[in-house]
Amino acid sequence: MTKVIAMKTLSTLLIFAAAIACMRCDSADPNDPSNPNNPNNPNNPNNPNQGTPITVTSISPSIIYADDIITITGTGFNADPAKDTFEMGTIISGFAPYQVKPEYGEDPRFEIISATATELKIKAVLPSYIDAMIGFEKKRPWPFRIKANGKKLVSGFKKMRQFPFVIFERDRNYNFPMSCTNGLYPGDTLYCNAGRGLFPPCQLSIDGVVIPNTTFPDSTKMRTRIQKTLFGSSHTDCENDMFEYKITNGDGKTFTRSPTTSMAPPMIMTGAGFDLPQYSKGLGGVAKLTVVGYCLYQTCEVRLSGIEYEFTTSLGVQPGYPSQAAIEFNLSSLPHAGNYNVQLRRASSEDFGFPIASFFLTN
Repeated sequence: MTKVIAMKTLSTLLIFAAAIACMRCDSADPNDPSNPNNPNNPNNPNNPNQGTPITVTSISPSIIYADDIITITGTGFNADPAKDTFEMGTIISGFAPYQVKPEYGEDPRFEIISATATELKIKAVLPSYIDAMIGFEKKRPWPFRIKANGKKLVSGFKKMRQFPFVIFERDRNYNFPMSCTNGLYPGDTLYCNAGRGLFPPCQLSIDGVVIPNTTFPDSTKMRTRIQKTLFGSSHTDCENDMFEYKITNGDGKTFTRSPTTSMAPPMIMTGAGFDLPQYSKGLGGVAKLTVVGYCLYQTCEVRLSGIEYEFTTSLGVQPGYPSQAAIEFNLSSLPHAGNYNVQLRRASSEDFGFPIASFFLTN
């Protein structure tokens, strides 16, 4: 009998405790964000946002690079960025943010930088990694998934492009040795066969000057020829600097690199000679010297030498780095008969080289 009474007493106490707990639950602050009965709690099935499906009505920009801030408009997003999730993946790997090992750097997920119920702004945390994945996987369209308020939407970017990239190489003519600069030259044919992200209409500019007739056969190739007088006609190839080379895509995306570039093409002399091997001082007249080559410099000087005689003057090269120049020496001004030879130097700051031509003068 005593045992039965004890059991009834225990049951009564449990019922009383449950009632008190229920009363405390009912008396909770309805405006508390953690209250499951709060209509504004995203986990509350009565939250009005819970019934709004996620939709995407527009994505900007229409052509996306990995370093862009992407604006997605639609419905069903949460105004708290921390309660929205944006994931990008591929059909093969699933819709998970790309991961890398910790030793390779930061997790390259996408970050939601602002949110409203109708707009998300997102950006990649590590754009270079996403850019590499775009090139590696080459999926079109590029899928993504948005999660918010207990719902999700799978969609995709129509166009994602790799950053433009070019390695500038020159067609080297090994018959023309380089003089001062181990780099690029005006007059060079430049090419790239292993670029990426080149989308027409593309444009190449060097030091702010658009290079005409540059072609881009596809998104990985470029070919052009730098005009000889890009930096004028008064320089030598020993004058150089790191000039800006800029590729501009048709969509406005740019790539810049600053390779060392000479301000003049390399000068090569391929031949020189007088119009006659022998002249007569008594008959007077002139001895005409002609020099031929590749890109002769306006700064070139010649020295005519004989026994106890030297005369230095400009070769008289015209602007534009021509392939030929000529100069005449007045025979009546020469002091005596004998052998005369000519030496050449590219500029007054350099030494004269070996004789390039000669003639014999009689009385």
